[in-house]
Amino acid sequence: MDTTVVKAIIPVFCDFGIPTIVQSDNGKEFVNQIMTRFKLKAGFDHRLITPYHPQGNGAAERTVGTSMKLIKKLVEGVSENWDLVVATAQLAINSKVSKRHNATPFSVMFGRKLNDFKNYNEESNETTPLTQEQIQTRMSELHNIVFPAIQEKTMQTIKKQKETFDRTHMLKEFKSTSMVRLKIHNHHRSKMDTINEGPYEVVRKTQAGTYLLKDTMGQLMTRQFQPSELIDAIDDQPNKEEIFEVEAIVAHKYDETTNKYSYKVKWVNYDQSCNTWEPADNFLSQQCIQEYWKKIKQTPMETQNKHRPDLVARVFDLKVKELLKDLKVKKVFGSYRGLVRTIEYQKRGLPHLHLLLFLDATHNIDTSTKVDHIISAEIPSKASDPELYEIITKNMVHGPCGALNPKSPCMAKNAHGLLICTKRFPKAHSEETIVTENGYPIYKRSATVNPADIYTVPDPRMAGSSRIRIPIDNGWIVPYNPFLSKKYKAHINVECCQGVQAIKYINKYIYKGSDRTTLRLSDTNDEIARHLQGRYIGPIEAFGRLFEYKVHDEDPTVTCLALHLPNEQPVYFPEDESAPQIQRILRTSTSMLIAYFKHYEENPTAEKHLYQDFPRYFVWQLKEKVWTARKRGFAIGRIPYCTPTCGERYYLRLLLVNVAGSKSFDDIKTINGHQSETFKQACLQLHLIDDDREWIRCFEKASLFSSGSSLRNLFVTALTFGQLTDPVSLWAAFRDSMCDDLDHKLNRLFPGNQLYTSTDDTAFYDGQPSHDYGLYLIETTLNELSKSLGDFNLLLFKHNWTEALNQSTGSGRTDNSLVDEQLTYDTQEEEAAYSSKYALFNLDQKHAFDRIVEKLQSHESASNVNPTHSENGICFFLHGPAGTGKTFVYNTVVLWVCKWIEVKGKGVWNPGDSLLMILGLSFDLGSYQSEFECLIHARLQFYSSHPVIFDSSFIDRSYSLYLDTTNTLCNYWRSKRKIVLCVASSGIASLLLSGGTTSHFRLKIPLKVNETSTCSITKNSKLAELLRMTTLLIWDEVPMQNKSCFETVDRTLRDIRSSNVLFGGLPVVLGGDFAQIPPVWHSEEYTPKTEHDDRKTIVK
Repeated sequence: MDTTVVKAIIPVFCDFGIPTIVQSDNGKEFVNQIMTRFKLKAGFDHRLITPYHPQGNGAAERTVGTSMKLIKKLVEGVSENWDLVVATAQLAINSKVSKRHNATPFSVMFGRKLNDFKNYNEESNETTPLTQEQIQTRMSELHNIVFPAIQEKTMQTIKKQKETFDRTHMLKEFKSTSMVRLKIHNHHRSKMDTINEGPYEVVRKTQAGTYLLKDTMGQLMTRQFQPSELIDAIDDQPNKEEIFEVEAIVAHKYDETTNKYSYKVKWVNYDQSCNTWEPADNFLSQQCIQEYWKKIKQTPMETQNKHRPDLVARVFDLKVKELLKDLKVKKVFGSYRGLVRTIEYQKRGLPHLHLLLFLDATHNIDTSTKVDHIISAEIPSKASDPELYEIITKNMVHGPCGALNPKSPCMAKNAHGLLICTKRFPKAHSEETIVTENGYPIYKRSATVNPADIYTVPDPRMAGSSRIRIPIDNGWIVPYNPFLSKKYKAHINVECCQGVQAIKYINKYIYKGSDRTTLRLSDTNDEIARHLQGRYIGPIEAFGRLFEYKVHDEDPTVTCLALHLPNEQPVYFPEDESAPQIQRILRTSTSMLIAYFKHYEENPTAEKHLYQDFPRYFVWQLKEKVWTARKRGFAIGRIPYCTPTCGERYYLRLLLVNVAGSKSFDDIKTINGHQSETFKQACLQLHLIDDDREWIRCFEKASLFSSGSSLRNLFVTALTFGQLTDPVSLWAAFRDSMCDDLDHKLNRLFPGNQLYTSTDDTAFYDGQPSHDYGLYLIETTLNELSKSLGDFNLLLFKHNWTEALNQSTGSGRTDNSLVDEQLTYDTQEEEAAYSSKYALFNLDQKHAFDRIVEKLQSHESASNVNPTHSENGICFFLHGPAGTGKTFVYNTVVLWVCKWIEVKGKGVWNPGDSLLMILGLSFDLGSYQSEFECLIHARLQFYSSHPVIFDSSFIDRSYSLYLDTTNTLCNYWRSKRKIVLCVASSGIASLLLSGGTTSHFRLKIPLKVNETSTCSITKNSKLAELLRMTTLLIWDEVPMQNKSCFETVDRTLRDIRSSNVLFGGLPVVLGGDFAQIPPVWHSEEYTPKTEHDDRKTIVK
C-alpha cells in the first residue's frame, strides 16, 4: 500500500511536470517513508490537511464526488464494470466548461481547445481547389461585411482613445490671481488621499510657459508647474471612478511593530475584493473609527462569540497563558513544582481547562486556615466588594437542581432509582473548614447569609413572567479563589486535593479526553463517513488546532524508561532489509537501559544516579541512541510497573530503583564481589524482598498433621499465589514431608519392582524415587493451572513416569494431564448410564438424538474410507425453550463422538448445507432462505403440535428432561472412549453438564472480544493438544454470548487444528433459546442488537 500512490503519481509528474505543492489527507498511503523519500527527491512541498476535517481538502473531495456520480450514471447499474468507464468520465470532466474561468480544464492546462467528437478518419488529405465563383463570393463577403466591421470597430477605438487623451492633456490658460489645483498621480497617493491638492493662487506665467503659484498663506511654491499639472479649481470635477470614500470599517488588527491599529476598509461603490488595510493616520476624519469601536463595545459578548469562534479560541488561549504565568511566575498559591493540564472541548464547543497543580512541600495547604486563605465557598459581601459579588453570583452558582429542578442536566438516578445531583449539590453547611486525610476538605459554608447579600433566582418549577424568585444560600456555591475569579471574570473552580485517592481521580478526569459522538452509517467505505465516525470537532476546537494551541501539557516532562532482561530489548528494522543488515542491526541494537549501563562503563568516575533519576541530568537522543548531559529543563523518569508474576523482570526493576551506577546486567546483580545467578537472589542478598519465613513456619506446622498430598497441594498454592522468594530452598527443606506417602504408593503401583525401592542418582531426582515422583505429581497439578516447575526454577523429574504408569496400570496415560483427565471416564459406567437414559427419552428427544448420531456415524464411516471426503466443518444447533430436554440429549450423545458437522464455515448462508435440530423436530434448510426463517417456521410448527408446552406442570417436568438429554449425549460418546468437551456460557449452566466448564475457562476466550481477537492458546500448549484430540464440543446457552466469542473460537481452532474450515473441523453441538436468553452486555457498552446478535455471526 505504501507504494501505490507513488506509482500512480509518477506518470502524472512525467506528463505534466513536477508541481510545487501536493496536498492530501493523512492516510497511510500518503504518509509513509516511501512518500517522504519521493518528496525529498522530487523537491515538492507535501502539505497535509487538518485531521478529521476533510473540508480542508475540498477541491479534491469535490472532484472525487463529481467523478463518482458521473461513473454511477455511466455504469448503468452494472457496478462491476466501473473501471471501464473511468477514462470516459475523465474525458467528460476535462471537456466541461468551468463557470469560474469560462474555459475547460483541458484548455487551461494545454492552452488549446480540446478536439471535438468528430470522425477525423473520414477527412481526406487531398484539398479541392476553389472555383472562380467561390472565390468571388468570399471576396464579396470580405469587402461588404468583414472589412467594414473592422473599420467601424477601429474608428470607435480611436475616438475613445482621443477623447481620453484630450481630457487628460488639454492645455488651458490660467490668468493671474485665478485659483487652481495641483493634480496628484495615482502612484503617489493612496485611496485615503484627496484627488487634487490645493487650491493655489496663480502669480504669473513665465516665458517658458510654466506657472508660479502661492499657497493660501501667501508663500511662493518652491518650483514652477506645467499647465498639464494644473486644473481650474472651479471646474474641478473628478471622475467618479477616481473617488474613494469610506463606507464602513469591517475589521481591525494590531501591529506590534508600530504599536498601532490598522483597519480593514469597505469602500463606497466597490465590492469586498477591493477592501484594503489602512493605518489610522491615513484617515482624514476619526469619526468612522470612533463609530466602529462604539459598535464593537455595544455588541454583546455572546453575539460576538457566536459568530467569531476564532476570537473565542484566541482569548481562551491568552487567558490560559496568563493563568499559567500567575501560577508559575507570580506563585499565587505558593512555590510551584509542576502541573498537568488538558483542554476539553465540550459538546457545545466551548473550551474547558482541567489543571492539577503541584506545590512545594513548604507550601502544603494542610490546615483549615490555609484553605480559607485560598479557597472560599460562600457568597461574598456585596457592600465590601460589589464586583466580586457580581462575578460569583453570575458564574459560580450551581443549579438549582434536586427537588427545585428535577430536570436539571446534573440529575441522575442512583443505585436505588432515586434522582440525585451527580455533583452532590447542595452541599452541607459547615461553620468552619474541616481538612480530611484522603479527599477534599469540607469548606466553610455558613448556614446564614447577610440579608443584603442574598441572591435570588427564578423558580425553575414555574413558567411565565410571573415566576417567583427563590433565595440561594452558600450550599449552592462552587468553591472559588477570589483573586482568580475577579481577575478572569470566568467560572474557575478551585479545589484542594488531600491524599492519593483524590489525586488519582483528578488525573483520571484530566486524561479522560474530549467528548465524542459516533455516527453509524451504512456505507463504511466512504472516507467522509469514516471521518464522521470519529470525535466531534466544533469550530472553536478547529481554530485552536489550526493555531496550534497546546491541548495537553505536563510539567516537568515524564520520560518512560525501558525495562527488559538481557538480550530482550526491542529491535526495529525496515521490512526490506537483507539478512546481513538485520544481523548488523541486532548486534548494534541498544536501548535506554543498555545506554545507561554503557554510560557508567565508559565513565566509571562519574556521579552515580539511580535509573529513574537519570533523566533529571541527561537527555535521551532518540536518533543517536545515547544519553547526553541535560543543559536546561527538568524531567522525571518512570520505570514501567510490573508484578512479581513477571519473574526476573520484576526483580531487575527492584534492583534498578535501589542500586545506582551499574555498568551491566551482571554488575547490577554483583553483591559484595559475588555475582548472583539471578536478579532475585541479588534482591535477597540486599534484603530488598522478604524471605520465606512465614511459609517455612506454615510448612513446619502443617508437616506435623497433614498428609503428603495435602502438603503438595499447599506447595502448589504457595508457588502460584504466595510469591515465594526461594521455592528451591522450601522444596529442599520439606520434600521428605511432601513425599512421605509416595513410597507406599510406589509399592502399590509397582509391586516387586526393585527400581522404585532403591536409590539411583541417574534415574531419579536426588536419587530418591519418591522425590522424583513427587515432582511429577506437582508438575501435573501445575499444568492444570498453565504453569510448570521451570517457571519457578525448580528441577524437573528425571524418570519417565508416564510410560511407567501406563505399563503398570495398562492405561493410555500421556504427558498431557488435560488429555488424561478426559480419558479417565469408565467406559462401562458410561455405557450403562447411556442405556438407562436413552430408555427415558420421549419421542421428540429420541428423534433428535437418533438423527444426530446417525448423521455423525455415517460421516465417520465415510471418513474412514476417504479421510478427505469433506472440506466443510460440521455443526448442529439444538434449539428449544428451557426444559425441553436439550441437556438430556447433550449428555447422552457425548458417549460416542463424531468428527464432522454440517454447517459450512464460509461466513454466508448456503441453503441445503445445514441441519437444524429443534425440539426433537428435524428440518432440512434447503427450502429456506435463512436459518432464522427456518427457526420461526419450526417453532410455530412445534407450538401448534405441542400445546402442552404452555402447561406449568409440563415446564417443571421438562426441566429435568432438559438435563437428562444433555447427559445422555455425553454418556453415549464417552462409552466409545472419545474425548468430549462440554462447555456453557455461564457457570451455573456448566454445572448441569457432565464434566462441564465455562467456555471462557476451557477455550480461554478473552473478556473483551472484537472482530480480530483470538483465544489465549498457543499452538504447542497442552490445551492445544487436547483440542486437536477432541472429537466433539458441546456448547450450551450460546445466545448469552457475543457473536465475537464464537468467531474468536473459530479463528483459534482453525489455527490450532491447521484446517481452514469451520471450527478447524472440530464437530460442535450448540444449544440454547434465542427467545429466552438474549445476549448480555454492560449498559455503558450498549449498541444496537444486531451488533451482538449471534444470528448475524459469520460463523455459519
